[in-house]
Amino acid sequence: MISAVSQQSGPILAPVQHGKWDAAFLSAGNPDAGFNFSGSPFGEDQFDLFYFNPASTKYREVFTGFIFYKLLEVHLKKYGFPKEFDNFEDTLLRRASCVDAPAVEQAKKDISWHHWYPQTPVNSEIFPYSEK
Repeated sequence: MISAVSQQSGPILAPVQHGKWDAAFLSAGNPDAGFNFSGSPFGEDQFDLFYFNPASTKYREVFTGFIFYKLLEVHLKKYGFPKEFDNFEDTLLRRASCVDAPAVEQAKKDISWHHWYPQTPVNSEIFPYSEK
Protein backbone atom coordinates (compact mmCIF):
# COMPACT_ATOMS: atom_id res chain seq x y z
CA MET A 1 0.00 0.00 0.00
CA ILE A 2 1.26 3.48 -0.82
CA SER A 3 0.20 6.60 1.11
CA ALA A 4 -3.52 6.89 0.59
CA VAL A 5 -6.75 8.31 1.91
CA SER A 6 -9.56 6.29 3.44
CA GLN A 7 -12.93 6.03 1.76
CA GLN A 8 -14.48 4.85 5.04
CA SER A 9 -17.00 7.71 4.89
CA GLY A 10 -17.92 7.22 1.24
CA PRO A 11 -17.25 10.30 -0.88
CA ILE A 12 -15.53 12.11 2.00
CA LEU A 13 -11.87 11.15 1.77
CA ALA A 14 -9.85 11.26 4.98
CA PRO A 15 -6.43 10.09 6.17
CA VAL A 16 -6.29 6.41 7.18
CA GLN A 17 -6.54 5.75 10.89
CA HIS A 18 -8.02 9.25 11.38
CA GLY A 19 -4.60 10.78 10.73
CA LYS A 20 -2.71 8.72 13.32
CA TRP A 21 -0.25 7.42 10.71
CA ASP A 22 0.30 10.90 9.26
CA ALA A 23 0.99 12.23 12.77
CA ALA A 24 3.58 9.48 13.29
CA PHE A 25 5.39 10.37 10.06
CA LEU A 26 5.14 14.08 10.83
CA SER A 27 6.84 13.52 14.18
CA ALA A 28 9.59 11.61 12.35
CA GLY A 29 10.13 14.46 9.85
CA ASN A 30 8.06 12.99 6.99
CA PRO A 31 10.75 10.71 5.55
CA ASP A 32 9.92 8.77 2.38
CA ALA A 33 9.90 5.23 3.79
CA GLY A 34 8.71 1.70 3.19
CA PHE A 35 8.31 -1.27 5.52
CA ASN A 36 6.50 -4.58 5.93
CA PHE A 37 3.23 -4.56 7.85
CA SER A 38 4.14 -7.87 9.47
CA GLY A 39 5.81 -7.08 12.78
CA SER A 40 4.83 -3.40 12.59
CA PRO A 41 2.24 -1.67 14.80
CA PHE A 42 0.76 -0.21 11.59
CA GLY A 43 -0.03 -3.74 10.41
CA GLU A 44 -2.03 -4.39 13.58
CA ASP A 45 -4.36 -1.43 12.99
CA GLN A 46 -7.93 -2.15 11.90
CA PHE A 47 -8.25 -1.96 8.12
CA ASP A 48 -10.20 1.24 7.37
CA LEU A 49 -9.39 2.02 3.75
CA PHE A 50 -12.88 1.39 2.31
CA TYR A 51 -16.44 1.69 3.54
CA PHE A 52 -17.18 -2.00 4.01
CA ASN A 53 -14.48 -3.42 6.26
CA PRO A 54 -14.96 -6.29 8.68
CA ALA A 55 -13.97 -4.95 12.11
CA SER A 56 -11.59 -7.85 12.62
CA THR A 57 -9.51 -7.23 9.46
CA LYS A 58 -6.00 -5.86 10.04
CA TYR A 59 -3.86 -3.96 7.51
CA ARG A 60 -1.28 -6.81 7.51
CA GLU A 61 -4.04 -9.15 6.28
CA VAL A 62 -4.77 -7.00 3.22
CA PHE A 63 -1.36 -5.57 2.26
CA THR A 64 2.15 -6.91 2.76
CA GLY A 65 3.71 -3.50 3.37
CA PHE A 66 3.41 0.27 3.33
CA ILE A 67 5.17 3.06 1.47
CA PHE A 68 4.93 6.56 2.90
CA TYR A 69 5.52 9.04 0.09
CA LYS A 70 5.04 12.73 0.84
CA LEU A 71 2.39 14.44 2.90
CA LEU A 72 -1.20 14.08 1.70
CA GLU A 73 -1.29 17.87 1.26
CA VAL A 74 1.06 17.60 -1.72
CA HIS A 75 -0.58 14.57 -3.39
CA LEU A 76 -2.12 15.37 -6.74
CA LYS A 77 -5.24 14.00 -8.36
CA LYS A 78 -4.48 13.47 -12.03
CA TYR A 79 -6.60 12.23 -14.86
CA GLY A 80 -6.03 11.94 -18.55
CA PHE A 81 -2.97 10.87 -20.49
CA PRO A 82 -1.28 11.87 -23.77
CA LYS A 83 -3.14 10.76 -26.92
CA GLU A 84 -6.05 9.48 -24.81
CA PHE A 85 -8.67 10.65 -27.30
CA ASP A 86 -6.77 10.28 -30.57
CA ASN A 87 -8.91 8.01 -32.81
CA PHE A 88 -10.79 6.85 -29.71
CA GLU A 89 -13.58 9.38 -29.14
CA ASP A 90 -16.38 7.17 -30.55
CA THR A 91 -15.28 4.24 -28.42
CA LEU A 92 -15.07 6.40 -25.32
CA LEU A 93 -18.60 7.73 -25.87
CA ARG A 94 -19.93 4.22 -26.57
CA ARG A 95 -18.36 2.90 -23.35
CA ALA A 96 -19.65 5.86 -21.34
CA SER A 97 -23.17 5.16 -22.68
CA CYS A 98 -22.96 1.71 -21.06
CA VAL A 99 -22.64 3.45 -17.69
CA ASP A 100 -25.22 6.25 -17.67
CA ALA A 101 -26.11 9.68 -19.09
CA PRO A 102 -23.85 11.64 -16.68
CA ALA A 103 -20.90 9.48 -17.78
CA VAL A 104 -21.64 10.40 -21.41
CA GLU A 105 -21.81 14.09 -20.51
CA GLN A 106 -18.49 13.87 -18.66
CA ALA A 107 -16.90 12.09 -21.64
CA LYS A 108 -18.16 14.85 -23.94
CA LYS A 109 -16.66 17.49 -21.62
CA ASP A 110 -13.35 15.63 -21.52
CA ILE A 111 -13.27 15.37 -25.31
CA SER A 112 -14.14 19.05 -25.68
CA TRP A 113 -11.39 20.00 -23.22
CA HIS A 114 -8.94 17.89 -25.21
CA HIS A 115 -9.90 19.74 -28.41
CA TRP A 116 -9.33 23.11 -26.75
CA TYR A 117 -6.09 22.12 -24.97
CA PRO A 118 -4.44 19.32 -26.96
CA GLN A 119 -0.98 20.19 -25.58
CA THR A 120 -2.04 19.57 -21.96
CA PRO A 121 -3.68 16.14 -21.87
CA VAL A 122 -3.25 15.57 -18.14
CA ASN A 123 -5.33 17.52 -15.64
CA SER A 124 -3.83 17.93 -12.17
CA GLU A 125 -5.29 19.30 -8.97
CA ILE A 126 -4.57 19.04 -5.27
CA PHE A 127 -6.13 15.81 -4.02
CA PRO A 128 -9.30 16.70 -2.09
CA TYR A 129 -9.52 15.14 1.35
CA SER A 130 -10.85 15.97 4.77
CA GLU A 131 -8.29 16.33 7.54
CA LYS A 132 -10.50 14.39 9.97
